[in-house]
Amino acid sequence: MKAVIGVTTCFDSNTGRFFISRAYIKAIYKNGGIPIVLCPIHKAEMPFVLDKINGLLLTGGGDINPLIAGEQPCKNIGEISTLRDNFELSLTRLALRKNLPILGICRGMQIMAMSAGGTIVQDIKSPICHMQKSPRYVKTHTVDIKKNSQLFYICNKKVIAVNSFHHQSVLTCGKNFRPCAFSEDGIIEAMENKSHSFAMGIQWHPENLYKTNQCQNNIFSAFISEAENYKEEFKNV
Repeated sequence: MKAVIGVTTCFDSNTGRFFISRAYIKAIYKNGGIPIVLCPIHKAEMPFVLDKINGLLLTGGGDINPLIAGEQPCKNIGEISTLRDNFELSLTRLALRKNLPILGICRGMQIMAMSAGGTIVQDIKSPICHMQKSPRYVKTHTVDIKKNSQLFYICNKKVIAVNSFHHQSVLTCGKNFRPCAFSEDGIIEAMENKSHSFAMGIQWHPENLYKTNQCQNNIFSAFISEAENYKEEFKNV
């Protein structure tokens, strides 16, 4: 049986419109999953939703409201949605408690860190460009992967090239998470949960690279494989 993957959405507060890139949906389909789009709901209803899915994909998007972390906004703060922030933070905390397979991409990785008590950098100061102007399928900098990590096992490479579309980043990963990949300037580019079957954050956008790169596709296939295992384990519970 195929795994059902809940996928979070972006929110335009000016129009009230929820939206999502088709690239996430296609990457899930290609690797055998069934994507279900998740819009913000009341916290009391979240356990019901999590019981209906076998994996959670936290997508990229706008900045996270710094007030949530007790900080004032920097001058380069981008578009924020407190509605989305609160929904995803609460949903991720519950998903971690359920040991639900989770993949966080870009902003999604930062949400994972904050949900576990970690912190983020509001605006990166680095000689390396982390907000590229090139098309999303173009790789613009390299990432060094730790050899003892789950990500290294998935990619089977120590150094990979990635795309980059962020000016915020994870500073501390939070409880049970550890960094597993870095860019040359020391920015955490990936993290994983050492006590969870699959809870991985990726700072780049593999959904724009998976069609032509085996490593990037392997990230999705490993995630969905764990979601299938989760579905099988709990189907009779």
